[in-house]
Amino acid sequence: WQPSGVNGIGGEISGSPESVPGSVNTSHLPAYLRTDLSVERRWSVSLLGRPGTLTTLLLLGNVLNRHNVLGFVTTTGSSPLRTISYPSRSLGLQVGWEF
Repeated sequence: WQPSGVNGIGGEISGSPESVPGSVNTSHLPAYLRTDLSVERRWSVSLLGRPGTLTTLLLLGNVLNRHNVLGFVTTTGSSPLRTISYPSRSLGLQVGWEF
């Protein structure tokens, strides 16, 4: 499994669901903690005499770079569970134009 990136690509889990022997809801996921930081700036600009707004946004995701478990999966014929983890620290940039 690959978590989706900043641009939304990825994030597919292949295969069919399988039942895992044991009681339901007997264990819990570890604590989840994620802190994101973003800065947005708007500029008034004009293009060909038309007023508009240019917006930029810088995003730093998972600032603390904490390992967060989203779930567990098992592979066919294998009993140990593998973790599905949220991606580590990421950086994103968005640019928008309004007129």
